[in-house]
Amino acid sequence: MLDLAQFTLAAGAVGTAAMGIAEGFKSVKMRPIGFSKLEKSINWADAALIKAYGNERMMLLESLYRSNRSSGDLPRILRQGVRIGLDEQNAVEMENILLGADRNQLPAVAKKAAIGKELEQEEQNILGRFEVAADARIDAALSLAERAYINGIRLRAFIIALSLSLSAAFTIKPDKEGIVAGLIVGLVAVPLAPIAKDVADGIKEAAKAIGGKS
Repeated sequence: MLDLAQFTLAAGAVGTAAMGIAEGFKSVKMRPIGFSKLEKSINWADAALIKAYGNERMMLLESLYRSNRSSGDLPRILRQGVRIGLDEQNAVEMENILLGADRNQLPAVAKKAAIGKELEQEEQNILGRFEVAADARIDAALSLAERAYINGIRLRAFIIALSLSLSAAFTIKPDKEGIVAGLIVGLVAVPLAPIAKDVADGIKEAAKAIGGKS
């Protein structure tokens, strides 16, 4: 039982190390995991983002995504970009996508707002509905990107953990028993990492309880 607890802690340590290595790849100059999902999900706002931030808007967004993803400045920058970049031309497509086809209300409101004219109450309502719909789409896009990131990191960490454990097995105990043990450690390392200590403590307590009854 205690050997099983030690095995659990060791596997958890491998998983934690693998997750750390996988997370470390975000500093490498390659497109971060999940960003392509975000880019595709906010394609409807691209014209507004270009107007707000220029042709390098994706470099800006990728930099923010790489830093803190959905918990940093990225959500604010996206919402702000849609509002700043809204104009009579891009309002047509965004209104059709977000609020339904053939409304033809937002372009006139966007034109009026762009030249600084005061909006009537109904026009404010139209703009408000658009902003709520845009924010909902942005939140959904960020959630999808976050899920893609987590899944991608877990897959990368799984491959790293398996490589580490098998490398250790071939180096320390290159026989059938050692390789099987290394394979098992690699397979369970990432899922066990967050709960390894709790599982090991539970195993120890169970062992004590069983030992006390015998």
